[in-house]
Amino acid sequence: MRKNHVLLAINLMAFVICSHSVLAQPIYQWNGNRWMSSSSSFTPFLEIMKSQTGALGPVLRLTNGAGMPGAQCAFEIATFDAGTNPANFRIVATDLGDYASRVEFQNKPRGVIGDPLQTRLTIADFGFVGIGTTNPASKLHVSEGNIAASTNDQLDGFVQMWGGNAVIWKYGSTSNGLRFGSANDLNAGGWSEKMRISDNGAVCIGTILNNPPDYKLFVELGIRTRKVKVDAVNPWPDYVFHSNYPLRPLSEVEQYVKQYGHLPEVPSAEEVNKEGIDLGNNQAALLKKIEELTLYVIEQNKKQEKQEILIQEQSKLLQAQQQKLEELENQVKGKH
Repeated sequence: MRKNHVLLAINLMAFVICSHSVLAQPIYQWNGNRWMSSSSSFTPFLEIMKSQTGALGPVLRLTNGAGMPGAQCAFEIATFDAGTNPANFRIVATDLGDYASRVEFQNKPRGVIGDPLQTRLTIADFGFVGIGTTNPASKLHVSEGNIAASTNDQLDGFVQMWGGNAVIWKYGSTSNGLRFGSANDLNAGGWSEKMRISDNGAVCIGTILNNPPDYKLFVELGIRTRKVKVDAVNPWPDYVFHSNYPLRPLSEVEQYVKQYGHLPEVPSAEEVNKEGIDLGNNQAALLKKIEELTLYVIEQNKKQEKQEILIQEQSKLLQAQQQKLEELENQVKGKH
């Protein structure tokens, strides 16, 4: 019964084609495998054929047959008056030569009825797919538009690069940030998060994924690098060398250290364990203590120089006194 229906449909198509033909047009016939023209010199534009390998069922085929680069063949669908207006969907295949081709999917833009169709998606000869461009430069090239992805599970809107086992996703709609992780399979199974960019722009890398609100970057287990540059703390401690800087007496520093167990203006071990260290402020505090120590050394050196001068003067005085004593002794000996 099904075979009879197929034959009936084929005969009906043949009747329609023949009834619309004119004397100058060839008549299509079914040769058991495909619709063919009655003229051996005519290449059919429309074929309904069986697969040559038998792997496929009946195939509807549109052909141009020009065999020249630039030749095109199109398939159109119209949902309104196709006699006065262009179709609203079209697939165009273009011969690029060397058995290569480009396929374009076109539709009608919203607007004026007579506007031409526009290419929305292109499959280039290397398998590159372009959306918004007819010359894609990668496997997927989106031009002048956005890419949106969404699901209903915890990987809400994910993009996966399976070659690198990477997953990028946005979980939830509010305050959950953009997340970067890895997965065990192409469906993002067994995913695990490695990095997060929160909605306020803070970045977290490691096991702790809730960055403190006062910081823009948190890295668990440390950072290894060849160079770190920190912007200057204002004011930088060079003010220690100003003539009006009130340098603490060493005796006062000694009392402070005995009482608190750390240098003045330097965080204690308890504070560091609780709050950590601000790298810039800590460097500034250490530099300040080095500069103060330099002033103490300079002051001590001045005192030492004064002591040396005093010792030299005392030595000269002793030498003069010794010389006078020797002269007096000689005078006393001369009288006897």
